[in-house]
Amino acid sequence: MKKINNLFLLLAVVAIFASSCGKNGAVGPQGSAGSTGATGPQGAVGPAGPSGSNGKNGSIIYSGTTAPLASTGVNGDFYLNKSNGLLYGPKTTTGWGTGFSLMGATGAAGTPGNKILNGIGIPAISSGNIGDYYLDKSNYLLYGPKTTTGWGAAVSFKGATGATGATGSVGATGAVGATGATGAVGATGATGATGSVGATGATGATGADGNANVMYTDWITPATYLNDIVFGSTHFYHDIAVPAVTQAILDKGTVITFAKLNGYNPAIWPTDQVAQLPIAITYIQGTANTDTWSALVSPGNVRIQLISSLNLYSSISNAHQFRFVIIPANVNIPAIGYAGLKRYLRITDKP
Repeated sequence: MKKINNLFLLLAVVAIFASSCGKNGAVGPQGSAGSTGATGPQGAVGPAGPSGSNGKNGSIIYSGTTAPLASTGVNGDFYLNKSNGLLYGPKTTTGWGTGFSLMGATGAAGTPGNKILNGIGIPAISSGNIGDYYLDKSNYLLYGPKTTTGWGAAVSFKGATGATGATGSVGATGAVGATGATGAVGATGATGATGSVGATGATGATGADGNANVMYTDWITPATYLNDIVFGSTHFYHDIAVPAVTQAILDKGTVITFAKLNGYNPAIWPTDQVAQLPIAITYIQGTANTDTWSALVSPGNVRIQLISSLNLYSSISNAHQFRFVIIPANVNIPAIGYAGLKRYLRITDKP
């Protein structure tokens, strides 16, 4: 009985609750905001995210002194030709394409600069251009800048003459000078009375031969001549041994070569005519030809040489004769020709 009563009591409570929930009541007014609560503690760090994928490679700028090869670089790269300033790129699947110039157009020529001319004396009105200068080196006058009316007045680079300096102290007495030259001989005095004849003196020793130190050869007749060609000219020559020609003679003495050019027609060179080398003979052989004879002297040897201006000869005559006079340094010989030299030095014509 008691259990049934409790059941009825529970059902009554449920009925009351159900009746109260069947209809909402009116909303009450909003209450005021409560104060902000204290900040909570920081949360733990979360786990690291996954790595991103690799980025795309950037472009590369290559360089060289010629156009780029097709094998150089990859798509997107650039290439600079340093020899002409052309830049190629970006490279594509079809290649490098046409380069474009990094150099601008050539600028206009600049205005010529001014010049400083120089010379001796006043500048000529035609010298230089407008704006130029001119230095007169003889008196250090500077003209310019030149204008349309000329050079104008000059400016002197020389300062005014300075004042005369004080007189210096007297210097020490100099050394005694060398003895002067002997004075001229005085006038001849009056002739004195004739003295008595003195005793005859002893005969002096015989003097040395005047040509004691001079050497000379016989007349030498070369039988043959050699030849060579120098710069297109044929040189005929014959070497004659002359032992008397030493280095000392070449250094300080004299070697004179005389010739009888008897191989020529007497109308060109008279037979046995003697002359000193060098000798130049000009005659007409269709065209004027000049034969030049010379003597080239070296220690122990004299080379007789002939050059024809027209190269006329394949060989030359063996009738020409030569002789040599060797004069040491201590013998003074006047210029008196062959005949006079023979008499002066007592040279004989040996057979």
